[in-house]
Amino acid sequence: MVHERCGVVALCNSEGVSARPSARHIVDLADCRERLVRHRIYGLVNSAARLRRFMESHVFAVWDFQSLLKAMQQRLTCTSIPWVPTPDAEARRLVNEIVLDEESDALPEGGSASHFELYLHGMRNAGADTGPIDRMIETLRAGVSQGGKPAATVRQGVDGVSQVGKPAATGRQAVQGVSQVGKPAATGRQGVQGEPQVGKPAATVVGDAMREAGAPEAAQAFVRHSFAVIESGSTHGIVAAFTYGREDVIPDMFRGLVSSLASRDPAWERFHWYLDRHIEADDEKHAPVCRRIMARLCGDDPAKWAEASQVARACVESRIALWDAIAAELEAMPGE
Repeated sequence: MVHERCGVVALCNSEGVSARPSARHIVDLADCRERLVRHRIYGLVNSAARLRRFMESHVFAVWDFQSLLKAMQQRLTCTSIPWVPTPDAEARRLVNEIVLDEESDALPEGGSASHFELYLHGMRNAGADTGPIDRMIETLRAGVSQGGKPAATVRQGVDGVSQVGKPAATGRQAVQGVSQVGKPAATGRQGVQGEPQVGKPAATVVGDAMREAGAPEAAQAFVRHSFAVIESGSTHGIVAAFTYGREDVIPDMFRGLVSSLASRDPAWERFHWYLDRHIEADDEKHAPVCRRIMARLCGDDPAKWAEASQVARACVESRIALWDAIAAELEAMPGE
């Protein structure tokens, strides 16, 4: 069994009796989590103009959260065809539950939307400029910023590891999930109609799209770091980034913003609901679920726990750098 508290994962016996967690079973964030939670930025979001400026940069982190989540889903479930079952059924169920909430959450007035779309709605209600993020999304949809030699095709094997092989129609699945190695098919990037597009690696495509869209430099750096983790090839590294760089710390970060926005303009209502929703979902469900997945992936392997700690710290430091840059801009603006 697994119990989680404060970023520490403790392994328990079948009767639920917890032994003292060893250093092997801890994701060590040092002091970076505390520095992030206590960052000065939360107190600076104290006017309509400052909120808009904050959102215009932060929205890119909201967007790349979804990409990090989909990378985790690709690693822990089978998202390719032909479908084959991945080995950890519990991890598969847990990550799909998170995807359901984040990609198509139920709205209070009925219907559903991704949390990214909720954030965009909140931006528009607050009068923030959505031009750069809108242009980036349209660029990615249109398949612009592509070209060059196709990357290797990735397919999910029985063991959940992406394999290089022939197109699905001609590739034959072996007993251990290794397809027949052959000529790479087109790189899997989704176009407007969901058809794969031939192009550069995702990090390059996204980087080009952000530059063309005029995204803030600090936001570009943050997204580059996230995609470096995604393309690292380490499943426990990706899960560590998502768990400790996002889900575990987001509730405490957003509580600072909610406190700052407590009695503000009604135009901020949708953004306020977005923050409250994340605090509720991440604190009560998503973060504990992610820590369970983390424990299942790392087990008793101290090298994996050490790597997970390194990736998690780097992700939190990347967020602090983003907050530093936005805070400097806010400080140059009039406050209340």
